[in-house]
Amino acid sequence: MKAMEPTGLSPHPQAWCLQGTYTEQDLRAFAAFLAGRVAGSKLWALGLFVLLPLLWSGNIRTTWPRMAPIAAALIGFIVLLRFVLLPSKLYKAAIKLPGVFDPRRITIHAGDVQNTSEAGGHTFRLEDVREVVTTPEYLFVMVAAKQGIPIPRAWIGDEECVAKLRVELLSRSITNA
Repeated sequence: MKAMEPTGLSPHPQAWCLQGTYTEQDLRAFAAFLAGRVAGSKLWALGLFVLLPLLWSGNIRTTWPRMAPIAAALIGFIVLLRFVLLPSKLYKAAIKLPGVFDPRRITIHAGDVQNTSEAGGHTFRLEDVREVVTTPEYLFVMVAAKQGIPIPRAWIGDEECVAKLRVELLSRSITNA
């Protein structure tokens, strides 16, 4: 599939316009990113909830032989869930969305972010942006803990453009107002 081609700044000085298509790698990266957020907030609490009663089951010296395999299995399940099952489930849900691999345009105006493709699109206000997470390959514009738009850094341009876009997005969000 063709990767997104950056267009950088649009003629309007307060707008960015990015065009192209998402690839399978882009969707898998976003699914892994979201899975990490879920794992960070829920899975470790689940592990502690299950593990604490085992610790209170008696003298640790006598119960350790029974607890060690259970604890190892629990840790293995949490790791499997975090790194394999959740990203796979999120990716499978994403590829079912209509037009996910269609050519699209992400336009960031003075007051909103528009993500449009041939299958449709959505718009959210810049005030709704809660955070902008940067990774070596992506810029994730998040409007909720588990909702946002992945933007590959290559679509934006050089590091200076990535930094400008990040600062612009965060300066207009309600959390930084």
